[in-house]
Amino acid sequence: MKNILSPLYTRSAEAYYKEIQTSSATIDFGLAHSSESLNSIIQISNFITGNLSIDKNSHAAYLDFFGQPATSSAIDLDKSQQKRVRKLIPLLLEEYKIININFISFNPYLNPLEEIFMQHGLRPAFKFLSSVELQADLSLFKSSLRKSYKSLVNWGKNNLDIRVLDSENMDEESFYAFKDLHMKASGRKTRSNISWDKQLASIKCGEAFALFGYLEGKLETGGFFFVDKENCYYGSAASNRDLFNKGLMHSIIFSAVEYCMDKNIKNLVLGDKIFYEDVDPKMKSISDFKSGFSNLTYQCRIFEGQLNN
Repeated sequence: MKNILSPLYTRSAEAYYKEIQTSSATIDFGLAHSSESLNSIIQISNFITGNLSIDKNSHAAYLDFFGQPATSSAIDLDKSQQKRVRKLIPLLLEEYKIININFISFNPYLNPLEEIFMQHGLRPAFKFLSSVELQADLSLFKSSLRKSYKSLVNWGKNNLDIRVLDSENMDEESFYAFKDLHMKASGRKTRSNISWDKQLASIKCGEAFALFGYLEGKLETGGFFFVDKENCYYGSAASNRDLFNKGLMHSIIFSAVEYCMDKNIKNLVLGDKIFYEDVDPKMKSISDFKSGFSNLTYQCRIFEGQLNN
């Protein structure tokens, strides 16, 4: 399991991202330590989210996790707890001589695991995420949007029938219609059927929701979002390419803001904020679109590489 870099690490998000990262690969992973067992080792519940997995073919170990599971919560450690966290990696290296690390931290303070990583020679890379810090006043948020965004949001609100799909309002048929729309917009099947099933399961258990926009009774746009008690994360979206000039997703994201405010969620994380031009133009365009809704940019640290005993 590699490159699971969602800022949310609910069980549903973990299952989904693991599937989309490994479903097309030949690698067969087995669970060596669950997040529960790793937390038990350091005697701090809910500190580590993510698992230690083993490639059954090469026997390589992969540690994919966060020391802080969401953007608006942090876990303060006393000195004795910090010592236990620092001992975790050396302890694991006694059993697994090489561990592949994939770690992301949103905490402004250095995590004790990060100290160990750097002592072993890993260096952090920085990632930026566009986010909406949600307030109680929806009209104030709308007034802060770009003028062009306001008109597109208004068009969607006036012309689209926007429906929510969550644990209290289930409709599997509409969800799989969204799957069909996604494949049509992409021009191909981009991921496994299992990944879609996991998304639907996450909605059923209350760890995700979807918003769908219908024009004259036909599904034309939609977005899928993971949630925990405090945060929402934009997961995937699809729209009819023939209607891109209508700005279909503008009203979907605005409706997601409405939904999150109603649920007292604190942050809506929209995705990567890309500042540089020397990247995939499509990714830069998506980043610029999302950042038009953002009122806050998060910086996080990513550690990727191998630790050797």
